[in-house]
Amino acid sequence: MAEITPKEAEQMAVQYIEALKERLGDKLKMAALYGSLIRDDFKPSTSDINVMIVTSALDFESLKNLSSITGKAKTISRISTLFLCEDEIKRMAELFPIKFFEIKKYFRLIHGENLVKDTREEWSFFRERARQELLNIELRLRKALLLGYPSPTIMRKPLMVYIPHLMSLLRILVDMPESKQFSEDDNFLKGLIEIRDKIENADIKELENAYSLIFENIDQVLNAVEKL
Repeated sequence: MAEITPKEAEQMAVQYIEALKERLGDKLKMAALYGSLIRDDFKPSTSDINVMIVTSALDFESLKNLSSITGKAKTISRISTLFLCEDEIKRMAELFPIKFFEIKKYFRLIHGENLVKDTREEWSFFRERARQELLNIELRLRKALLLGYPSPTIMRKPLMVYIPHLMSLLRILVDMPESKQFSEDDNFLKGLIEIRDKIENADIKELENAYSLIFENIDQVLNAVEKL
């Protein structure tokens, strides 16, 4: 896969947004970058370029009209686009609070108005979704370990899926006054970042350490979430 530097990624994203503006016109209300490019952990060979587009309406004809641009951007430039209508932002905050809050923390406005900054934060929705997510991760990893040990292939797969989910939760908790035990320098978060960076080639010992780290710390995260 071709490497894309962060600077090239931002230039590609801006050009892509300009192309969307030509098609959408006044319907385009907001365009922003979010994710790894804004967090400064963008990987030139693998990371997607995450773009958020908010419009006044997205009907079938509009989507058809945009498909040639979005498909080409995904294939050639690894641009992954989240399309939303204005009236869907509040619903996203309520129904997908983990994704919403991480977007809100790591995004850069490129065009239009910041439509996410004043959205009322429904922490009760976040708490319930986070509890569900943490239990799901723990159950999935237990199953993979019980059925897959000592196969690196079987053990690696759920880690590749769920380590980014755990990192998202921890990044959100860092910003919450109620979660004073978490910080950007938290050992669990740093450990997850280290695992994520080498997971594709991790040997059985490294995978064992990854499972051990998660099982030792996940209850602490769950306790912090339940205090919100």
